[in-house]
Amino acid sequence: AALVQNISATYRCTVTEIKGVASMPAAAYYKPRNRYRAPVVLTYLNTYSGYDKIIGITAKDISTTKNAIYDWGVMGLGSCPGKACVISTFRLRTPNKNLFNERFLKVALHELGHTMGLQHCTYSSTCFMEAAEGTIKSVDRETKSLCTNCKKLLTQLTQ
Repeated sequence: AALVQNISATYRCTVTEIKGVASMPAAAYYKPRNRYRAPVVLTYLNTYSGYDKIIGITAKDISTTKNAIYDWGVMGLGSCPGKACVISTFRLRTPNKNLFNERFLKVALHELGHTMGLQHCTYSSTCFMEAAEGTIKSVDRETKSLCTNCKKLLTQLTQ
C-alpha cells in the first residue's frame, strides 16, 4: 500500500496493483551467475497490454550489461523512456524491515522515473534518480524525493 501511495503522489497518476505470480521468462536466465537478464525481463513485461507503465518485482538476482561487463548485477532496470521496469529485492535485503521497505520504495521510484524519461541525476546525491553505481549505500543516502532539477524535468516530460 505504501508503494502505491508513494508512486501515486510522486508521479501524480493512478496506480493499479495487480497481485499474482508470474514466472520469470526462461530466456532471461543466465546460468553462469544464476541470475536473470533484466533486459529480457523488460521485453517480457512489455507484452502486458492495458497499462501505461508496469513494474515487475522479483526476489531473483538480476543483471544487465554495463560498458564491457556483460553480467552486471543491478537492483532494478527501467526502459528510458518506456513502459516497463523491473525491481529485484535480492540486493536490497537487510534484517531491518523498515530499511528494506525504504530501499524498495526508492528503487521502485527510481526505475519508474526512467520509464517517465528521467536519466540519472547528477545534481543531487539525495535525489532518488541518482545512479546507485552498484552500491546500496547510495540508495540509503537518497531521499524519497526528486531534486528541484529532476522535478522540473519530469514536469516537462509529462506535459
